[in-house]
Amino acid sequence: MAENTYRKTNNETKNSGEKKEKISIFELLKKISFFPKNNTSINEKGISPKYIPYILFWAALALIYISNAHQGEKAVRQTTKLEAEVENLRADYITLKAAYDAFAGKQSEIVKSADTLGLVNDKEKVKRILISNEKK
Repeated sequence: MAENTYRKTNNETKNSGEKKEKISIFELLKKISFFPKNNTSINEKGISPKYIPYILFWAALALIYISNAHQGEKAVRQTTKLEAEVENLRADYITLKAAYDAFAGKQSEIVKSADTLGLVNDKEKVKRILISNEKK
């Protein structure tokens, strides 16, 4: 009769045949080095010095893009803040104008403002001047 054994998974069969090599962080940093010993491509021992101008160009573009986004967001925040302030000032203006028009249009207020200018209200009846249409 056969013995009971555990079945091996695919990962165990792959790993049992191959031994994985552990890579330390320092080795990774050496591979990313900007100054390899010889002029190699990216896929080999490091990044070639011939790619440095391209990397710096893209880094500069990234900085410009980020600063542009920050300035745009700042402008939007300032615009919304100013729109709210304008709306409040408009409401204050309309309220004050309505109160002034209602108050300043009264005859008693007109007489008071005329007194400050030295004008006096005439108490006599209004005289009409009639002009006849006849030609002489």
